[in-house]
This record gives sequence, C-alpha cells and structure tokens, in this order.
Amino acid sequence: MRRVLRRGAATLSGALLFSTLVPAADLRAENLKLDYQIAWGHVTLAEATIVLKQATPHYRLTSSGRTQGLFDLLFSWEGGAETRGLLREGQRRPLRHENQGVWRDKSRWTRVDWTDPEKPRTETEPPPDPEKVTAVPPEATRGTSDPFTVILGLLDDLVETGRCEAEAKVWDGRRRYDFFVTHLGEDELTADRPWAYTGPAVGCALSYERIGGFWREAPSWREPNDGADARRVVWVAEIVPGRWVPVRAELETRFGAVIGRLKPAEDPDP
Repeated sequence: MRRVLRRGAATLSGALLFSTLVPAADLRAENLKLDYQIAWGHVTLAEATIVLKQATPHYRLTSSGRTQGLFDLLFSWEGGAETRGLLREGQRRPLRHENQGVWRDKSRWTRVDWTDPEKPRTETEPPPDPEKVTAVPPEATRGTSDPFTVILGLLDDLVETGRCEAEAKVWDGRRRYDFFVTHLGEDELTADRPWAYTGPAVGCALSYERIGGFWREAPSWREPNDGADARRVVWVAEIVPGRWVPVRAELETRFGAVIGRLKPAEDPDP
C-alpha cells in the first residue's frame, strides 16, 4: 500500500500542474487554488492541494497532501513541494525547488538551486544511499529543470499546438529522468462519483525513462522497471472559458487503479 500511495502521489503531482494551462502571453498577476481527492476504489487514500501564485516575471507553485481516514492511521504520510522561478521571453527558468515529506514520523527533504542553470546545487537529508539507489552522473543534471517548471513549460507549448506531445530532462534533487507527454485525443468523461466532473476532456499520457537515483533492486512486490511502464493518464478540461484544469488522473498499479479527482468548491460527501 505504501507503493500505491507513493506512485499515486507522484502521478497526481503531475496532474495537478495541468491546472496552470494558460497561454504564456496572457500571464498576469493571479492566484489559483485547487483541491483533489486520491482514491483506490472506494477507499480515500489522500487529499492534495495546489496553489499557483504568479505575477510576471515571477511564478510560485506549491503542492501539499496527506493521507486520510483509516489509511492515515495505518500509513501516515504528509508532504509538499514548492517551485519558484522566472518567465522571460516565453521561457521558464526555475530558481529553486524544494520537496519535503514525513512518513511514519520519519522526515526527509530535498532542495535544488538553479543559480547556475548548468550546475544546479543540490542538498538532501538524508542523503541517498549508494548501495540502494543508482548513481546520478554529475553531468546528467546539466540543462535540467524541476518537475513543476517542466510541466508549466510543456503546457505553454500545448496551448499553442493543441496537442500534449513533449519531452524534458527532469531533476528533482534525488531522481534524474527524462519525462514524456503523449497526446491521447479528446473524450467524454462520465462521473463515477456524484460530485465528479462530467463532460469533454483531453487525455495526456505521462511516462518517463530512468537516468539515475532509482532503486537498484526493487522488492519483489514492486512492478518491473519500478513502475516506469505503468499507465498514467491525466484528463484536462476547460471548466470555465480560458481556464483548463486537470479533472482526473489515473494510475494503474498491481493493486488496482489509483484515481485523483478534482473536488468541487465544497467538499464532496464521504
């Protein structure tokens, strides 16, 4: 179950960022807050929130989440991440990315500074165990960006092309991977909860290729390739004119599907 939560949270973090789907040319001072529920079948695993604050040329994107209900009693977890960066001449550049979490009273954090874009400075606590995870070649972090900035940039391109087809080099302070987005086309979503979104949406598939910082030998109960080939799909919809947000994120696991759903303005019924 820990594996389900970690992979579900990772996928949803990408999904939440689709909430910033606006043309770069139209950026202006604005705040945005969205809440999501992450569930495994009829069991609520966690809830998450994303907050975007931007006033050209600065942007700040923060995400947070924690386990809920019975799952919280059994596998207590809470965490969050934040990115600060600059948008100039249509290009995004991260200044700092921070990530922290607490799992069963054990905390860890990571911070990456891009003062020099070609040589990001990274701090982690606790540091990676070289006996458990693969090494990250120093040169592999050059020309990278944090996950949040990458998604924002990809969405800038998506607005212009109308398709979610892109790739980028990502460094989050612990893992280095190449990130890919593939366009799946449009479809009509049907609510599987009384409060869930119903209507037209665009599907985008997420995948990645591992470069370094991943488990050397994953336990037998983990999926092959550390889940890199697992199906991850994010559905985005234009809730109001000019504002696209992720309404649903799907992740297939060995234990079943983990689904993140956009919550309405008021909390949905249990």
